[in-house]
Amino acid sequence: MASKKSMSHDSRLADTAKSGVTPSTLSAAVRIKQDYQNFLKEAHVLMPKVDQSLLLDILYYQTRYPDWEGSVAFRVVYPADLDINQKKEWIYQKYQRMSKVEEEKTLKFKAIRMSMEELGKMLDEDPDIQYVTGSATLTPTDSYSI
Repeated sequence: MASKKSMSHDSRLADTAKSGVTPSTLSAAVRIKQDYQNFLKEAHVLMPKVDQSLLLDILYYQTRYPDWEGSVAFRVVYPADLDINQKKEWIYQKYQRMSKVEEEKTLKFKAIRMSMEELGKMLDEDPDIQYVTGSATLTPTDSYSI
């Protein structure tokens, strides 16, 4: 017989429902908080180069609003010794967006149709990226200005 620790979340809930015992609101709140913290840890392991706030924003808009246009203002950080103009050209070719150089190693640009999957592709295609931060918005506003 499997131990309680190896049981799935769904089977534990089913056992609890059968016995007539329901978790307290306090224990449910603690559980939700732990699950959220575990989710953040896993997200960091899977996409360590992405700012967690940006990741959560994209995930929220993409799942909450299926017709979201994927409007994201990015700041992409590269190593200082890299040819930043080559990276500007790569961004232009890939996203048809002009980027602006900040602090000699960061490119800032506004992307449209940026999903979690597209963010993953961007990171896979450009291993020189050190870190990605920025903000996602519900409306595209002016897609060319940042």
